[in-house]
Amino acid sequence: MLHVQRTFRDNSQKGLSTIVMGISTALLYLVTSCETPKDVWDTLRSHFERDTPVILEEKVLPERNESKYIDGSTFEGDERNNR
Repeated sequence: MLHVQRTFRDNSQKGLSTIVMGISTALLYLVTSCETPKDVWDTLRSHFERDTPVILEEKVLPERNESKYIDGSTFEGDERNNR
């Protein structure tokens, strides 16, 4: 049993080291308090994950031949507007 615990701890430390070594130094502050690889992974995922699902352009702008700015106006000289 002691051997299994030691192996798990060693593998966990290797996993933690591998993940942390792949993180930019500018982002290390996010994971300094994490103790396990899962904690690091979950912290990074929650930091980079979007709060809302990505909506495809076809669903937002169903009219494929018209490009619009956010305010609803169209692009001047856009080739797609001339179809």
